Amino acid sequence: MAASWAPAGSLKSGYLPSTATKLADGRVLVAGGLEGLGDLPSTSAEIFDSNVLSWTDTGSLSVGRSEHFAIALANGWTVYQPDGNHAGR
Repeated sequence: MAASWAPAGSLKSGYLPSTATKLADGRVLVAGGLEGLGDLPSTSAEIFDSNVLSWTDTGSLSVGRSEHFAIALANGWTVYQPDGNHAGR
């Protein structure tokens, strides 16, 4: 089957600019972004599983983030580097 785009449901939060990080098991972690009219950095985090075409809530970020970088490490952790808007700024 050739790769193609297909509807897969919506993020529960859907904030931009968030990061989308491919995890070692193929799922995708989407985290952070701006929320509300005040453009507050979000702590939201959701995982997309392409095997079942669904989103699942996961643990929240400890600090709201937007305009940040995310890197998946081999040990299963994801590291966030702030750049731009983050809580406490």
